[in-house]
Amino acid sequence: MSEQGESFSEWAVVEVMGHVKLAGKVSEASLFGTALCRVDVYPGDVEQPVMTRMFGGSAIYCITPCAEATARAFALGHQPEPVARWELPAPCEDDRDEADADGPPY
Repeated sequence: MSEQGESFSEWAVVEVMGHVKLAGKVSEASLFGTALCRVDVYPGDVEQPVMTRMFGGSAIYCITPCAEATARAFALGHQPEPVARWELPAPCEDDRDEADADGPPY
């Protein structure tokens, strides 16, 4: 593990508020004038990260450093859903028919 004062860069499992667990290459990033925990997720044997997430220090519950193989194996079974731009339910078939007959809902 890195010494205090040095930049953190380790393979680890990170647990954050909301019961989210991510595993990958963990490092410190500085954005918008503040330090953030950056997690690059590499499940299995992929060469490029499939996802990168950044968290503020107050959101982190636990960081457990581990071997690269352990982090990659953990990431295979713990891949949280990405955030969608619009998280709205799909309209029902009946709702679409009514909207087409009456025109726009506004």
